[in-house]
Amino acid sequence: MITVTPVQKAALLNILRIKIDKIGKGERRYIDRREESARAYAEALADANIITDNERDELYDKAQSAAEAAVRAHQGGGEPLQAVQTTFD
Repeated sequence: MITVTPVQKAALLNILRIKIDKIGKGERRYIDRREESARAYAEALADANIITDNERDELYDKAQSAAEAAVRAHQGGGEPLQAVQTTFD
């Protein structure tokens, strides 16, 4: 089992937050790939026991929500999202 400090865990979650924020940026055709990347990163953190399975599931939901919002934004105006608000509390 890997032991991480709260600071290390926060840094790893910040990387995931950045991945989720990037889901809505760029071209529509890459939304699913970016969502998949964020979900895979969350899965890796859970596999390493850095986050719990419940935290992983919450992060999955945030990635899915960000992807859905990005698709809606592209369908509505054809412009990529400037930012997707994500927080980890």
